[in-house]
Amino acid sequence: LRHDGKRVVLFLHGIEAWKSHDWLTRHASRKVDLFLSNSNYTWNRFISHNPTLRDATHQTVGLGIEGPISGDYIQKPEPTALMIARLARAEDYKGHREVINVWPRVVQQHPGAKLLIAGGGDLLNDLKQIISAMGMSAHVELLGEVSEDRKQELLTKSRCLLMPSRNEGFGLVYLEAMRLGRPCLVSNIDAGREVVNPPEAGLEVNPDD
Repeated sequence: LRHDGKRVVLFLHGIEAWKSHDWLTRHASRKVDLFLSNSNYTWNRFISHNPTLRDATHQTVGLGIEGPISGDYIQKPEPTALMIARLARAEDYKGHREVINVWPRVVQQHPGAKLLIAGGGDLLNDLKQIISAMGMSAHVELLGEVSEDRKQELLTKSRCLLMPSRNEGFGLVYLEAMRLGRPCLVSNIDAGREVVNPPEAGLEVNPDD
C-alpha cells in the first residue's frame, strides 16, 4: 500500500525469494519502484521464478559486517580447514558431504591436516556416520553449534574456510573469514564466487568434481 506518493524499495535476501509467490505478493511486487538484492545470483534466482519482473529496476548491494577485530589473527595458523554452516537436512547443499568424501586425499598429501565442522542441526548424525565409516574420525571433528566468540577463535586458528555450497545467496561467513585474511573455497555455481571473487580471496571449485 502506498501513502503520500512514497517510493517502495524491496530488498531480496535469502532463499525465501527463490520461489513462486501467491497472487497478492505478485500484485504487490509490481508496485515496487526499486529491487535491491544481496547478489546477482539472488536476483537471477528471483526472476527465474518471477519472469514478469525481469525488466524491473534493480541494483545489487553486497552485504558487509561491522565490529572491530580483536586478538592476534595474524598468527601462523595450524594446518586446519574450517566449515561453518547450519547442519540441516533441508539445507544439505553447503558442501559438507563433498568435502568429507575428499578429505582422505587431503590427509594423504598433508598427514597433519584437520577438518573442523561447526554448526548444529539434524544433519549432524548423518555426517558423523559418514566420517566414522570412512575411518576419518581422527582427522574430521564435528563441533556442533558454537558461539560467536568461539566462531571467531576457530576462524583465527584455521588456515582457510571451506563452503563450496550449491545454493548460497550471499554467505556472510565468507566475509568473516576474509577480514581475518583467511582464504575461502567456494563453488562456481552460486553467489560465493561473487563475494570471494576467486582468485582474489580464495578458490572456486565445481562441487560435482
